[in-house]
Amino acid sequence: MCQLNIQPEWQQRLGALGLDTLPALLELRLDEQEKERRVCGLHCLELDQHTKLCLKRDEECGLGHIVCGLFRFRLPQSRCRRERLNIEMLAAEGFIVPELVAWGEKRLLGLPRAGLLLLRPPSTLALPAFLEAEFDLQVRHDMVEKAESLLRRLQERGYDWQDCVAKNFVVLPDHRLGLCNLESIRRSKSLSQELCQRQFEKFYASLCSA
Repeated sequence: MCQLNIQPEWQQRLGALGLDTLPALLELRLDEQEKERRVCGLHCLELDQHTKLCLKRDEECGLGHIVCGLFRFRLPQSRCRRERLNIEMLAAEGFIVPELVAWGEKRLLGLPRAGLLLLRPPSTLALPAFLEAEFDLQVRHDMVEKAESLLRRLQERGYDWQDCVAKNFVVLPDHRLGLCNLESIRRSKSLSQELCQRQFEKFYASLCSA
């Protein structure tokens, strides 16, 4: 079974491009030379000069991934579905996250075989790129502090984010910070101080290597 859900305000625009079905988006050929134009490390689908969308695809959900979920007593789901649910959860708590444009899964016997997520990022400017282009040391310092505060806020809400690296923080025009690449987010009743510290160390290391 193949099913694609599209937000009503995007239906006409995707339909005009022939991208309003799950097979069309799963089979869309993306030039590897686009890497330099990727947004948040993801394939960029440019609808027009003002609209860039991010396309994530699980083109084949492996048996190991499905079995792992069953052993953990979790309903098997694609990584794209997991990220969609995380985005909805974080948005409900007031975090700035990508806008959901379209999502879908291809299932066989009730098990996910492929998944897709089409997103509009809150910004196309990743934190490392902002810091590299900004000459004002105070502005740079303030932005890093904002990222630290945002990560701390996630932890205080019980979110364990394995991918808390600098490139997954995006800078909005008003200098607020948004988040992207949220598939690895997990909710926990409490996070250990050691885990929280490791996440900050990962963030600082990614800033130094950016």
